[in-house]
Amino acid sequence: MNRAILLATTLMMLATPAVASEPGQRLTCSDFVFTVAGLSAESFVPVISPDTCRADESNDFLQCGRSFPTARLDADGSAYAQQVLVERRELWRTRADGQAELVAHLPTYRPAGDGRYDTALLLDFYVDPVRGSIYVRLATGPAGPGPWAYADGLEVCRITGLVPMVDVIRRQLHLPPGLLRDSP
Repeated sequence: MNRAILLATTLMMLATPAVASEPGQRLTCSDFVFTVAGLSAESFVPVISPDTCRADESNDFLQCGRSFPTARLDADGSAYAQQVLVERRELWRTRADGQAELVAHLPTYRPAGDGRYDTALLLDFYVDPVRGSIYVRLATGPAGPGPWAYADGLEVCRITGLVPMVDVIRRQLHLPPGLLRDSP
């Protein structure tokens, strides 16, 4: 029985198409590779030009890094950190039990043909323990001879799937699942 479930799960994962960007396109939130089950990434604040951040009157506070929180702990007590490697940026966590594990990684460059590269930098990140999310400031752009179909950009990605604080509290207080905040 366990073998059948494992086989079915494996087949479903193989049948699910990857939605990552293609070479010659901007690296995006969909290019994160997750090593912890249940996590996914989506664009939270769409791409803007870095030139927008040069204007003092710009209201793009998250993308421009003018007001970006720096919390690094999730609701389960895991601490998060970024590791910068030449070929990729990695998000790691040290769980409450002291075990360190790779959570996700993103390539810093990808060959796009003809001596060109798609590039990405994970500028900063913030862990939201209440909702069980990680917000990432992502800078992307082309490198090498042009012309290019896209320009440099700044984006905020939201990684979802961490345990939200309400579930941790429910577990700590030994409350049954299904209790909602709106319950009478």
